[in-house]
Amino acid sequence: MDNKAVSLSTIILLGIISCSLVYYNPSSFGIFLTKENRLVINERDVVSYDSINNQLILTSEGMQKIKSLKVSVYGEPFVIKIYNKEVLSGAFGTPISSIGYKGTIIEVPFENTNKITIQSGYPNNYPDNEIDDQEIINYFRILGKLSR
Repeated sequence: MDNKAVSLSTIILLGIISCSLVYYNPSSFGIFLTKENRLVINERDVVSYDSINNQLILTSEGMQKIKSLKVSVYGEPFVIKIYNKEVLSGAFGTPISSIGYKGTIIEVPFENTNKITIQSGYPNNYPDNEIDDQEIINYFRILGKLSR
């Protein structure tokens, strides 16, 4: 092979490798219902992550998925996975519940919004249950989707 053929082959090979590295992996980020192991939100549903307020800003399709959840006053357990590793677990909650919850919660909002907040407890935040979202922060920083 001459030098031009080797160079062209190298360029094609590098292009294939680059494309495979940025290919969307559906198991890279997800919020799953624990009981069913059903994916509710994936990275395509996330516009950005606000690390100051622990908020996921969602697309309209992502917000529809959240609002369509059937959540009882007792909550619906979830787990957040990054590359299939469980990084945070808790429960989806409803704002009409009078039952307190000391774990991590994502409240399914009634109002028209595109944000869901990951909070430590319901109805109030519990200081002894600080949310460890460092892996979530790092993940969305790499994607360029970290807003703060």
